[in-house]
Amino acid sequence: MNITDSARAFALLSTSIADALIACWRSKYDYAYWRPITAIRLADTDGNPATKPDATWMSLVQTPPYPDYVSGHASGTGAATGTFSYLFGARSIDLDISSSVTMTTRHYDSAAALDAETMNARIWLGIHFRKAMTDANRLGHRTASWTITHEFRPLHH
Repeated sequence: MNITDSARAFALLSTSIADALIACWRSKYDYAYWRPITAIRLADTDGNPATKPDATWMSLVQTPPYPDYVSGHASGTGAATGTFSYLFGARSIDLDISSSVTMTTRHYDSAAALDAETMNARIWLGIHFRKAMTDANRLGHRTASWTITHEFRPLHH
């Protein structure tokens, strides 16, 4: 990419992610949906006689102290992969993400692979329900799509 295209790409990416996270955090407090730890421990209060509580259930990591729905991680990832898909093609990303916590690196060759692993990881950790992840990822993709079609349009002379 030349300097102009690179600047536009970074503007699209950062604006899409920022707008998705703003919408996400608004949703968290509009919906105020409980997290898995609360739902599992208080399953006898959900109005469904088929669910039973497990007062000792724990997530694999500490549960964040704010509502589940929608996921911030999936919102941001959806906005990023939506932007990457527009810029490079959904099936042609070549992305390595390193973790300073686990000292590992994960490789992604498609936007769908990054989306899926991001959503599954937060569910497997026990801190989100699937709906919080899929709806947030969709929110991120829609935000990216809107940003791409309305902001930072290329100028043709």
